[in-house]
Parts: sequence; structure tokens; C-alpha cells
Amino acid sequence: MEKKKLNNFNMPVYMPSTHEVKTIIMRSKLFIINQIQLSESNWDPYDDDLEGEVVLYPAQSGLNVARSLRPVLRRLFTTYFGESVQDVLFLRIASNVSKYLDKRKGKHNVIALSLARTYGDGVL
Repeated sequence: MEKKKLNNFNMPVYMPSTHEVKTIIMRSKLFIINQIQLSESNWDPYDDDLEGEVVLYPAQSGLNVARSLRPVLRRLFTTYFGESVQDVLFLRIASNVSKYLDKRKGKHNVIALSLARTYGDGVL
């Protein structure tokens, strides 16, 4: 992999707040919000312990996270870096995530919505 390509790669990620999501939906006037709920989820899709702060098997959890990201990011990474580096790249992701999870549990927020489509002045 070219060092220049690696250093130039940038994948900005933005996680909106619940308030921002509500505001955008209300501004569109296309939907009304029946229900909105914010919850937390562990990075490792196989880790059901939402209360605990310790990851028991960081190396396995790192692999689980990398495996869950691979289908989502593979096309982007293949286009930018090429097919030949995919295995090494995702092993590195697994390693970096494992190191992080060895110190603290990784969590992300999930916003779940129930919407109803509006038509004119009424709701369908």
C-alpha cells in the first residue's frame, strides 16, 4: 500500500443527535414522529452485556467488529486501496479495535424511529 494513499485517506463520520434528527424530520413536513428512542449498542455485535464496562475477550471482539465492518466498508476500501490489501487492512482494524477494547468498552448510539407519512394537511 502506498504510504501517500494511506495518509491521504479520510473518511469523515458524523453521528447526529436525537434533537438534530427530530428537527430535520419536522422541517421536511413529510413525516410526523410517532416515537423516537435513543439506545446504546456495543461495537461487538455478539456482546450482549450492555451494563458491563469490561470486554472479556478483546481479541475476539476486535475480530467481530472488523468482520461486521467489512461488508459495509469493503467496496470503499477496494476502490481506494485495491483488492490486494483487504485482508491485511481488516486484520489491522481488528488489532486496533482489540487494543482499544482492552482498555474500555466501545459503544455507539442508535436512534430508532417510528414515522408516519403526511399527505397535505393530514396523516395517512
